[in-house]
Amino acid sequence: MHYLIENDLLDKNDIYLLQQESYSKNIFDIQYPMLKKALPSDGNNILRYWSGPVLIKGSRYFICSEWYEQPNNNDRPFFEAWYRKKLKF
Repeated sequence: MHYLIENDLLDKNDIYLLQQESYSKNIFDIQYPMLKKALPSDGNNILRYWSGPVLIKGSRYFICSEWYEQPNNNDRPFFEAWYRKKLKF
């Protein structure tokens, strides 16, 4: 995600979709939205998201930390397929 963010490869539609629980479940097989917009009251930590929000197109977002790479629950292939599409390879 950091590479996509740092290289401005997420458009407004991506950011909107990544904040939707249903999209994150369908695309990444995770239970929470990939991104959560940071509120002034959030501080640096919110449950189920990596600490320290990231800046995307002028707004602060937290990235979901609820990823698993276990034989019975491996989310990595879902993310990698989406990532390759974003990079177009």
